Amino acid sequence: MKIVIQQFIVLILGLFAFTNLLGQPAPNNVTGPDGTYGIGQTITLTVSYDAAVDIALNGGSITFVLETGTADQTATYTGGDQTNVTALNFDYTVQAGDVSGDLDYTAAATLVLNGGATIYATGTTTAATLSLPTPGGSGSLSSNQAIIIDGVVPAVPPAPNLDSSSDTGSSN
Repeated sequence: MKIVIQQFIVLILGLFAFTNLLGQPAPNNVTGPDGTYGIGQTITLTVSYDAAVDIALNGGSITFVLETGTADQTATYTGGDQTNVTALNFDYTVQAGDVSGDLDYTAAATLVLNGGATIYATGTTTAATLSLPTPGGSGSLSSNQAIIIDGVVPAVPPAPNLDSSSDTGSSN
């Protein structure tokens, strides 16, 4: 039984290596501009592939989910149909309540093709890998950049007491 399991593992690892030898592009880096961002500000994030890809939206979209506190937000691909590219740009707009001390995505498997969208190795029908680098690991957004999200709405100060009986005739 142990030999069978070992052979199975070797087979799976071999298939994985063979698939990558066939030219299945994979994301290897996620970047964006360092800084602190507040409500309403848009950040362009870039997912880089290790080989050129062709993108066809076909009425769909490409997204990935960001870890932004209580309610996670989505970054949406903005490039339209493209061929022979290695960098895909995504926009994320900070919403009220979003908070992150070091922005990253929620999981490696968060890159999603919605509707009819496709990402293929350039000039082929070989689907590109959708797994991003592990959050916090080498090549991840938080590893590469220092992006702080401050979507906390400031508290409104209390209204002053304007009752005439509270007027002392002096100012402080």
